[in-house]
Amino acid sequence: MPGHTITHYHLALVLEHLNRDEESVRILESLVARNPGFLPAWTAIGRLRWAAGDAQSAIDAYEYALKINPNHRGALLSLAGLYASKQNWPAAIDLLNKITASDSRDAQAGFQLAVALVQVGRLSVAFDIYSRLIEHDDANTALRFNRAAVAEQLGNTAVAEQDYLYVIAERPEFMEPYVALHEILAAERRFDRMIELWQHREAGLPKHDDANAALIWAYLLANQWERAAPLLEGVADHSPVAGMVRWATACHLLMAGDDATLREWIMQNQSGGLSAFVADASDDWRMRIIQSSIDALPDSIKKSRAGHVFLAEFLVMRNQIDAATTTLERVVAENPDDQWVSSRMTGFANSRWKRNAGTTPVIINLPIRRAAQIAFFNMSITRSISCSDVGRPTLNRIVPTARSTE
Repeated sequence: MPGHTITHYHLALVLEHLNRDEESVRILESLVARNPGFLPAWTAIGRLRWAAGDAQSAIDAYEYALKINPNHRGALLSLAGLYASKQNWPAAIDLLNKITASDSRDAQAGFQLAVALVQVGRLSVAFDIYSRLIEHDDANTALRFNRAAVAEQLGNTAVAEQDYLYVIAERPEFMEPYVALHEILAAERRFDRMIELWQHREAGLPKHDDANAALIWAYLLANQWERAAPLLEGVADHSPVAGMVRWATACHLLMAGDDATLREWIMQNQSGGLSAFVADASDDWRMRIIQSSIDALPDSIKKSRAGHVFLAEFLVMRNQIDAATTTLERVVAENPDDQWVSSRMTGFANSRWKRNAGTTPVIINLPIRRAAQIAFFNMSITRSISCSDVGRPTLNRIVPTARSTE
């Protein structure tokens, strides 16, 4: 390799380090024009073009690098990432399979392969990959979290619960595993365990309204409203979780079978209350707690007259006006003289007109199925510590270094 080629290559790397990317690319492109077989220059061009947002030029550069060396790990991994960013999952899977075929313990390639497999519905294969990687790095929270999300979708809630608890132990500030575990516990109607979960978060972190609000829902589902009531006073009207707490109060009236009081309460809370609680991205976890909690209610409550009214208001909050109207039409069909329901249907129609006349509202489709594994796609999953014989953490013993068995 001529000396000037190496010199120019290192100059390009220095310029890249100095954030002078365009100058770096010009040198690299001049270099490969003279020496097209110099693979490091092609991967550097791919990296810089990708950083500049020129995905196609980056793909072309990496593909040329792979013509020089079809097994070059860096080019395979980067090109797979590019294809994944364009949601070309089959192409990404093919490239990542080439890496893992030669080294099944390649953690980064295996991790990204599992993520891609989830996107095409191959959950069992993704689960097996995460499990194999955890065997070699059982303290890795990213692996644990992603395996939990896949296990939950596969219906293996025992493994999902174990892994979510492990992540809570290592990263107690992270909200997602708490919410995911709440959904599992709600579906399995394990409300005492749900109370324990949110009490742990409340006790282990600086006071936040989010833990209080979730704990209110847990007490509600466990028929322990007397323990929830004192917590209501601690949530300010301007708190981000105020709407979530209002829905818990409405749900309490529903569970108590107090149809008249529920209707009165709904009307009193229309302004800045129930329907005004519209979810945006930051409200995702709150919506998921409400949705999973409502799903956990007994069918006799959900199918009652009051239950239909409650559900209709919830659908309005989600801006699903047609579904809300259909829900109340069932009540009217059985009770044609119910003027209150008829007036609410008229209100829904007016709400639809007003929303359509203004800006496009934020619409959230529930139930929300997480793609949480994507959140970790670019995370480093190499840990400096590792351990063996990791047991199932218990909520009353969760600490950052917990490795105990239950």
